[in-house]
Amino acid sequence: MPRKPELGNVQVYPNRPLTKADKTGYVLQFYCPIRGKRIRRSCGTRDRREARKLMRECRERLLDGNYVQSGGAVSANDERSRPAVVGVAISSKAEVATDEKTWEWCYQKYRHFRTARTKKDSFKHSRSRLGIAERIFRGYFDDRGRDGELLVKHVMTLDMIEYLQERLLAGDECRYDSRSPNTVNSMTPSVMAFVRFCAKREWIDRVPDIERLSVDDVMKGRPITGEEFDRMLAVTHKVVGKDEAAAWQFALRVVWFSGFRVGDLMDFHWEDERHIRPVWPNQPGVFPTITVPSSQKNGKVQEIPMLPELDEFLSSVPVEERSGWI
Repeated sequence: MPRKPELGNVQVYPNRPLTKADKTGYVLQFYCPIRGKRIRRSCGTRDRREARKLMRECRERLLDGNYVQSGGAVSANDERSRPAVVGVAISSKAEVATDEKTWEWCYQKYRHFRTARTKKDSFKHSRSRLGIAERIFRGYFDDRGRDGELLVKHVMTLDMIEYLQERLLAGDECRYDSRSPNTVNSMTPSVMAFVRFCAKREWIDRVPDIERLSVDDVMKGRPITGEEFDRMLAVTHKVVGKDEAAAWQFALRVVWFSGFRVGDLMDFHWEDERHIRPVWPNQPGVFPTITVPSSQKNGKVQEIPMLPELDEFLSSVPVEERSGWI
């Protein structure tokens, strides 16, 4: 039985340093969603490091849809050297009947639809969650001796989506022994968005009415007290060293006064409008603010009041030092 295509499984051959007997150099081997079969592409180099770098770029382009959109370019350089391609087909196979739509075929259509209409990285998490769902569904049918293609009409049912919830909760395809109900509830919408996409195109009869798992609203931690924060500052030098202690203490105070998450702190800049930054107005009676760029999750540029403690702390920094990352 032929091996099932696995999108993103890119291999470099030979998987060893080249010898004088290797005349052709390194090549990539992977499943091409345009041609519907595994193909080989020359890396154009005899440098193993460059070949592996090209392999990683090719894998990323396959997974984010750029490979299909560019007509089969395995790298950005390859894409620039190709003529523009309009309306690239997802697969060379003929359109299949509605009741025979496979998961892979529908997924390729869905990925092409999403990547052409959303930001570059917005589909990344959905792609991962759909991959987990596919593996769980395949495992279900493999355990029952049912080989062949995975059809959406068989898995996009109420029973199968509830089965998926149960297996996610039990820790299938997870590094841990189980998942929390909150995690399962956050993963299921990605699958249901794919289900609705298929239903709109009449590839399945209807969208199952799935219920969220009930969860206990239990706080996983608690805010630290002022005394605990002072103790943290006092031992910072023991953890990061005396040379770096001042910078770490500054960062900890920014988090303490602002309520930022670590990701927000790492994106905090004194002056660059492309990042989170403080703004002190010149007009009297107008309060200082924090501006958040459109790169945040909701895609909006927002301006929020700066907390007085953060204002006082940042204002203590000399003006001539207010440049670069905070």
